[in-house]
Amino acid sequence: MKRVFRAVVLCLAMMFMFGSVAFANTSEMDDAKLKQYKEAFTKQGISDDVQGKLIEKIKKGEQLDCYNKEKVKAVKDKLRVSKDKPKAEYTFEDGSKIVRELTITSVEPIVTPMSVIYKYNVKIEEAVGYTGGYFYADFTLDDAYHQSTINSIYNSHVNVVGGTYSNKQFYIARKTQINSTPAQANLEWVYNTPVYSGDATISLFVADLNYWSDMWV
Repeated sequence: MKRVFRAVVLCLAMMFMFGSVAFANTSEMDDAKLKQYKEAFTKQGISDDVQGKLIEKIKKGEQLDCYNKEKVKAVKDKLRVSKDKPKAEYTFEDGSKIVRELTITSVEPIVTPMSVIYKYNVKIEEAVGYTGGYFYADFTLDDAYHQSTINSIYNSHVNVVGGTYSNKQFYIARKTQINSTPAQANLEWVYNTPVYSGDATISLFVADLNYWSDMWV
């Protein structure tokens, strides 16, 4: 009899415990995070109707198309941003988007006896569904000697709506161009959400009179 009583008490306790957890998660999505999801999607230019459909997918635990690696690989070339193409975006079948942008905040020509060197300050930004990040960089473009250089990187930021991120790394992988190999800076992180977990990298490449960023998949 005592064993039956204990079993009943244990079952009731587990029902109460897990019921409370489930309610907390639903409340967090509905109240605390819903506005953040909408803000992220609005910034990407996604309509209210499509936002509603995407949020329903998230609530059901379904992966958005913009996190499907095979679908992203298929459009990777369309998502390169560069000096000549500062903004790129792609809308997937379910309405989710990837938006990438290179913004020049300043540029200064420096005249030398041999050539003109251009000193740039740019912001590189990437938004993928409800995750994203950005950073700023100072670099000089030197076509005469093939020695374009990333001088500094700063003000990095990572955003994960409805989840967390870890293992953030922000560094200059190659400070100065070596022949045809460009200078490179990276912002990397690992993100974890109830729906999807993965890793992300935003890179900036600098060589000769060009600068660009490719989509990492």
